[in-house]
This record gives sequence, C-alpha cells and structure tokens, in this order.
Amino acid sequence: MPGCTRWLHHLTPNNTNKMKKLETTIKRGVFEYTQVQRNENNAIYAQRIAESGTLVGHEVFRINQYPEREIMGNVIAAHEAMPGDNQFGVSAWSTGTDVNRAIAKYNLINQPAA
Repeated sequence: MPGCTRWLHHLTPNNTNKMKKLETTIKRGVFEYTQVQRNENNAIYAQRIAESGTLVGHEVFRINQYPEREIMGNVIAAHEAMPGDNQFGVSAWSTGTDVNRAIAKYNLINQPAA
C-alpha cells in the first residue's frame, strides 16, 4: 500500500474500536500538519513550515483506514493514515492557503452521493 507506512509513526490509539487515529498534529520533514476539521471519513489539515510557522496550504482528504494485518510475521494494528502522493486529485486535494476553500471542498466530499 503506497504511502501507508510513511505515516504509521504519527498515530495515537483509540480505545473505543482499536483503530489508531491520526494525531491532530503531525511533523514530517520540514512541515507540520495541524488538523483543522475532521469526521470519521474525511479531514482538513493545515500545512505549515515547522520552523517558521508559515502557512503553505491546506490538504483535504478521505482518511485511509487499514485493518489489522500481518506483514512478514509482524502484526500491524488497525490504523488510519494520511493519503499517499498518488491519491492527490482522486481522494486528496491541496486547496491553497484559503481555509474557506478547504472547508468548501471538505463540505463537498461529505455530501452523500447523488
């Protein structure tokens, strides 16, 4: 599963259903991602340069959810993950620095399918 393992260390346990939820703040490379809004399936994270706090943009995405599984004898707990690079434009979107634009996209992907 491309993109899954790169976010595994950014998880916190959720004791209600054993699914490890994404943390509200995630540091990756020079960036810090902070949760703006989420529900069970979708989220908005603000992306900032960690050192300066400069807002780079917002990412809106469907949260990847993976069941518990075994890989080469190691049990990987059920967990949520941020999208991989290949998911942008399909189930993840960069919406720029305007949070209202991110919220509009978030609201759109939360609408029931017609």
